[in-house]
Amino acid sequence: MISTEDGMVANNASSTKALVTVSIANTNNRPLLQRCLESLYQTCDTRTLDIYVVDNASRDDSVDMMKSLFPAVNIIAREDRGSYAENQNLILKHVETPYVWILNEDTVIGEGVLDEMLAVMRQNARVGIAGVTILNPDGSLQPTCMRFPSIHQYVLKRWFGWTWRFRKNDRIPFSGNLSAQAHRRAQYVDWVNGASRLVRREVIDGIGLLDECLPIFYEETDQARLAQATGWACFYSPRGHVWHVQGASRRDRPERERMQRVLREGTYYYFRKHHGLIAASIIQLSDALHERIVRGIRRGLSK
Repeated sequence: MISTEDGMVANNASSTKALVTVSIANTNNRPLLQRCLESLYQTCDTRTLDIYVVDNASRDDSVDMMKSLFPAVNIIAREDRGSYAENQNLILKHVETPYVWILNEDTVIGEGVLDEMLAVMRQNARVGIAGVTILNPDGSLQPTCMRFPSIHQYVLKRWFGWTWRFRKNDRIPFSGNLSAQAHRRAQYVDWVNGASRLVRREVIDGIGLLDECLPIFYEETDQARLAQATGWACFYSPRGHVWHVQGASRRDRPERERMQRVLREGTYYYFRKHHGLIAASIIQLSDALHERIVRGIRRGLSK
């Protein structure tokens, strides 16, 4: 065990020949984290991996589980709770391998996923971020490849997002998500689902760490946007599958409501950062008006 400069405690089990650093942040998700790590060991040559897990002050014996079942995993055990970006940055700022695989603890890795992402990187030197298809636990598609959000897209999605179900072409109206049909082909995209993405270390060296003002939502979008601005591309490949239990750490109602507030705050911050104060104000006004109308409709229906 070694003490890091951040005052945390980590297991010193890294490989000197690793090609990829796996970066995972865990918050009270012991069973899902165990499945994630098992899938890594089953589908990857772990001799080429440095696997790091930041345990976010969990109370479910996640650290003891990792020490017992996965002694080669490097553990950074926090005593206080941090945001997703803060936890990931504890790992990212010390990465020495050419690539870093930013991975959620509530994922299960399919066969050949890492090989496919590495192949994409090796075939095109301008690709700085790569991802594969993300699926829900039942095998249905989870939106994986997207276009950057715009002001009009966000507002129209907020008000008319229910019309998605009537569209079958590649671009879903009012949304940055691409359709299920578009997910079947490899292509350059603006950004990929943050549950699993491979990033060149050169990208992080160039644009910096994750923005900690975006604690859990929009951090992958922000990273991809900054990377694109410095000349890097983002690529999506359908040749590989990762299963993701979306929202595993926020199932109870108070936590869901808190995360909705965090999402709204992240949305306003993202638009202010990339589109300016006026854009963020338009988003806030649209949200406030939408919520007021919805509450009015619900009160009317309940009478």
